[in-house]
Amino acid sequence: MRMNGADRRRVVLASAITVLALPSLLLMNRDEPTGPATVAPGGIVVGPGAAPETTPAPQRALGTAGGAYLQPPEIPAERPRAADEPLPIAVPAQRPGAFHSGRATYRSTIPGQSVCLVANAPQSARVTITNRDNGRSFTCIASVSSLGSRDDVVLHTDAFTRIADLTDAPIPVEITW
Repeated sequence: MRMNGADRRRVVLASAITVLALPSLLLMNRDEPTGPATVAPGGIVVGPGAAPETTPAPQRALGTAGGAYLQPPEIPAERPRAADEPLPIAVPAQRPGAFHSGRATYRSTIPGQSVCLVANAPQSARVTITNRDNGRSFTCIASVSSLGSRDDVVLHTDAFTRIADLTDAPIPVEITW
């Protein structure tokens, strides 16, 4: 990167200020070695053996009351055993029509908000794009069946803002047609 004359002058000026300011700040902020204090804040002279040696009384975390008010936990005599058969797992039903998971992004050069570029979708098919993170959806017309990018769907910028924030791109989506 080449710097022009103004940039070079700024760098030289900043370097000169740093070289002059750092040593002066270090010298001004040096702590002077001080001895132990011999005068208390109230004007009482304090000597090395003037304070009596005391230890603080032990304090309990729960105060003065004992732990008798806490009931012990009830533990059953036998622990429940796990069932020998596997638990049922809920699997959502497949949606009718073509269903695909992928990633969506945006471009401002897409012609119109109702047109979207969808990989592997039939030309002019009505496509519903659903954001898997928040559930928002958008319906558009598929314009191109193959894309040159890693993303499966490319929406117009205004259409993308209906299902997600632009800073979240690319987003995980469900594609149905």
